[in-house]
Amino acid sequence: MKIGFVSDTHLPRFGKDLPAVLKQGLIAQRVALIHVNGTRKTTLERALDAFAGDAVDVILFGHRRSPYCKLHGDVWPINPGSPTDKRRNPAYSYAVL
Repeated sequence: MKIGFVSDTHLPRFGKDLPAVLKQGLIAQRVALIHVNGTRKTTLERALDAFAGDAVDVILFGHRRSPYCKLHGDVWPINPGSPTDKRRNPAYSYAVL
């Protein structure tokens, strides 16, 4: 199964074809994906807020290219970082579920 969603770097080329938020059940886990935009709260807080009240196990989110993976209650918010742009991070990164 291939899935995708839009980020700000994809607009306007792909923005009409891909959703901004995707909720999809994968491998018996409930996985949600979002490219987090906004200025209020942290990127992590906005990702968690986007799916508050939804039955999800994993939230894959991105925007800042900083890898993150830590259990919050019953939810694993995961930012895979970037395999091509490490910015201020010590290494390039990606995630495998």
